[in-house]
Amino acid sequence: MGRSQWSERLAGSVSAKGGDALFSLKNEPWIQPMIGSTQNPEWHQERPLDDRLPMPGTNDVFNHTWLVMHYSDRLAQRFRLTAGDRQSLLMAALFHDVGKPATRRVGCRGDGVTRCKELYRSDAAAAEHARKSGHRYDPTFIRNLGHEFVSADAARHLLAGLPDVETVTAIITDHIVIGQAWQPETPERVIREIQTRCQRADLLVLHYWADKAGGMPVPFPAGLDAPGLPQRIEGLHGRFDAGCTVRR
Repeated sequence: MGRSQWSERLAGSVSAKGGDALFSLKNEPWIQPMIGSTQNPEWHQERPLDDRLPMPGTNDVFNHTWLVMHYSDRLAQRFRLTAGDRQSLLMAALFHDVGKPATRRVGCRGDGVTRCKELYRSDAAAAEHARKSGHRYDPTFIRNLGHEFVSADAARHLLAGLPDVETVTAIITDHIVIGQAWQPETPERVIREIQTRCQRADLLVLHYWADKAGGMPVPFPAGLDAPGLPQRIEGLHGRFDAGCTVRR
């Protein structure tokens, strides 16, 4: 089977099953590392308990991706997206954190006065550094710097041939930086740069909404209306040009 045929079958499965398509993909080499790859609880407080999940009750990347796909589908229904836009939103959700396991680094909290800047690939290496330096080891001090670019590259490779691959990769590339855009003090040039890179700012905003909802410590679908999140989405709507669909 050629790459184009494979990507079309994947897109068809995701469109048909939504977030639950992830279960049939869990043994894929680009999905499997997500299982057990925990994230910083400062930003990821989700703990889904669905028994079908490989590691229910954890905030690993697999569980987060599953939630974001379900939230994306809920938003697609709420805003009556076309089938094509729904597929783009779901594919972006599927791939947005694929690069996290490869970029996962663990550090420590420093000596109480200065923050330690050392990051390590494994928990054991971080703990050893803390022991030798006298710093406080913290296994929750997790960073995935640059994961959005690794994720976008993976999507570009695996989805080659899909008509919406550029939309999907653009959403993934900017899904971190858009987190600054809702703040009034963010310069207008940042907004224009995002819009230049991502022609579908409306889908990017919806993805950001689903991504944030998927990190909330509440059961699905309550994350969409978690305290402060709708206001943040309204702020994003106000900063982007016509075509943004976040208003009900």
